Amino acid sequence: MNPITLDNLIVEPSAYRNRGRTEKALFYFTESHNRLVQDGYERHTSFQEQISLLILHLENKLTGHLEQLNAVAEDMLKSYGEWCNQAYKTIQQGKTRTLTFIEGVTRLDWDKDEYRHIRNTLEHSVPKPVTFDVSDLSVGYFHFYQDIYKKHGDLIKYTHTKKFKDLPEIMKETAEIFLPLSGHIWPFARSGFGIFCVDASYYDRASRGVRRVLPRSGEPKN
Repeated sequence: MNPITLDNLIVEPSAYRNRGRTEKALFYFTESHNRLVQDGYERHTSFQEQISLLILHLENKLTGHLEQLNAVAEDMLKSYGEWCNQAYKTIQQGKTRTLTFIEGVTRLDWDKDEYRHIRNTLEHSVPKPVTFDVSDLSVGYFHFYQDIYKKHGDLIKYTHTKKFKDLPEIMKETAEIFLPLSGHIWPFARSGFGIFCVDASYYDRASRGVRRVLPRSGEPKN
């Protein structure tokens, strides 16, 4: 995954609300993606972008040209968790269990009757998945990072962008990850119950878009 930078991104100032409502509106994943594209954004924020923004906010480092993102961070911390442009799954092969992340997800439909996401509707722009060995961790449960960081430092650095020891104290104490059952694929979100947690979403989450800053005429593209 490329290094996270917020300098070249325009983040939707607040998660989408229905007119006259203060609570964030909830959407199925594909519905949310279609909404934000219609409103002029390219995709959902990634989990790492959300966490990077929140770390800078907690450390009072959103200054200068990034100062306006403090209001975005405060809105992220309110109410429901928000979709990411990613999905993940666990795969069991004998005694080996792997956790696989899929990046750049733009579609994954929800089957209301089967109560699961429809695997063959998955569309994503990043072909190479990111995989971690989680053979020692149980599926269907949350795992606090403070309990697993000694064996799973690479996973923590991937999701939360820093080594465990370098995270803000509140993240060290509360960050966790839910491991979905094998055989399913789930878009995931930053949880609304544990605001620094990776959480498989069974159906709906809040919606926030992001788009790249377009270069001025004559400037090189990123």
